Amino acid sequence: MTDREDKESHFSLDDVTDPTKEVGAIIEVPVEMAVIWTKPDDVDLTDPRLRTSRGSGTLVANVNARVHFIPEAEILPDNLRAYFDPNDGLSGFQALSR
Repeated sequence: MTDREDKESHFSLDDVTDPTKEVGAIIEVPVEMAVIWTKPDDVDLTDPRLRTSRGSGTLVANVNARVHFIPEAEILPDNLRAYFDPNDGLSGFQALSR
């Protein structure tokens, strides 16, 4: 693998155009959806189990490492996709309240 190929296959903070405090990076999932932490994987944001991994909502961590609780009512697939999109021009909370 060349240096160029290696750079193209990784995502870095330099690639984030939205404020890092506003972009989701990690989402808490129920045990049955968990992945090995050394092999991160994408989560199906349309899976209804995401809505209640913590009873009445779930936890997310932003790129800047702040953790937030998102109530079940705000966890909709389109909102989550926007929340985790680092370049959509919306803040994380704007994305969740659309």
